[in-house]
Amino acid sequence: MKYITILRNSMWLFLLTACMVLPACKKTTSDIKLNTDVELKTFTANGVTGTINSTTHEIDIVLPFGSDLSKITPSIKIGAGATITPASGSIVDMTLPVTYQVVSGNLYNNYTVKASVQPGFTSFKIDTVTGVVNDITHIISVVLPPGTNISNVAPSISLSTGLTISPAIGTPQDFTKPVKYTVTSSIASVTYTVNATVQTAIPYIAYLGTAATRAGITNPDEKAAADWLFANYPNAEYVAFDNVNNGSVSLAKYKVIWWHFDSSQTLPDISNWGNVLTALKAYYAAGGNFFLTGYSAEYLPSLGIVPNGKGPNNVFGDSNPGIDANNNWGTSFTGNEANPLFQGLTLSGSSTAFLLGKGTERENHTAQWKVSDWGGYTNTAGWQAATGGIALASTDGSNTDNTVNIAEWPSVNKSGKTIVIALGAYDWYNEPDPGSGTPSIPNVFLPNIQKMTKNALSILTQ
Repeated sequence: MKYITILRNSMWLFLLTACMVLPACKKTTSDIKLNTDVELKTFTANGVTGTINSTTHEIDIVLPFGSDLSKITPSIKIGAGATITPASGSIVDMTLPVTYQVVSGNLYNNYTVKASVQPGFTSFKIDTVTGVVNDITHIISVVLPPGTNISNVAPSISLSTGLTISPAIGTPQDFTKPVKYTVTSSIASVTYTVNATVQTAIPYIAYLGTAATRAGITNPDEKAAADWLFANYPNAEYVAFDNVNNGSVSLAKYKVIWWHFDSSQTLPDISNWGNVLTALKAYYAAGGNFFLTGYSAEYLPSLGIVPNGKGPNNVFGDSNPGIDANNNWGTSFTGNEANPLFQGLTLSGSSTAFLLGKGTERENHTAQWKVSDWGGYTNTAGWQAATGGIALASTDGSNTDNTVNIAEWPSVNKSGKTIVIALGAYDWYNEPDPGSGTPSIPNVFLPNIQKMTKNALSILTQ
């Protein structure tokens, strides 16, 4: 056997040497095919043809109302001789973007397909208040001002093209209890439940800060958040830590205290002064609620909401803004799609919402928990058992077994509740370029930040 092996290897050596000398053995460029067609021509599903961007290789398709995104069978046309994966006619789950690869010869192109479903409603109003329509959970939420009579009212309803509804538009309903509407298209019927809530009173909201007055806020992100709050909530008031320290403000009047801290990874000394902590802990024990965003998530142990050592263990951020020109940033909340915090957001897939658009300056200020890597949590259940919180979301494309940066803490023994949003994409201010001072392009997903903040305040003021 050794002789045969040696002989075979000698023959290969002879052939290799011969090919080095004889021109007939040279590899020619005709073996490399560079003129093949790897373009995706058309992409059709449920009777709709998608829009193909030949530059970015992105395909957007809006499917008819009632389509099940988890079971789509696209029909795809490609060039002669090419192949595509997944194959045309294959059933695919398009609740998240799907990548298709077209291959021909030595060339290939990747295409990303983003699918959405035509919404049932374009508008649903009770009196002058627009409801929040969730086309995934099929729940419509309407929060009305104090004193609104909703026992016999005909809502103002607008449907997407080609749909019908039952009960008919213009029919009065008793919204003191959930009301169901069935929306029908040519392919499906879907039942929506309307939950209407009348506020008992317009709540007072405190915006907590280190500056002596609201006008003295210097951090642009903190200022932008405050400006939005005061423009949208007539009973918002600014509260300085100094006011809490010297007892010149009665915290009991506030339904929620919002502290958005973006200035430093280290919390200010005054936040841990004895008088401050005594007052804030008493407020929380009596049923007052906290909304902590940005680096203020680190305040949880000081307030006694989580045990010592169980605050965010992955705190970071840039001192100078930068740009990600290629990727949108956001949050994924798989399994928590029905949570009120995520209602009304513009989604990318069924459980992802972008908060920060590509090309916009950002500082990536983050105060999160690395669950699987550090802290001995192992997974979501371990994190929740150790912190007492409910993990709601992680960075887009991830899950709470890996990272937690949006969470809530329910009331315990009649205490208040807490919501934390502390991911880098929660960025209120479009920072200017550090070199030129010129602002980058506006954040197209700022409405998602505003809506999620509004949802949080609604949860904490009910």
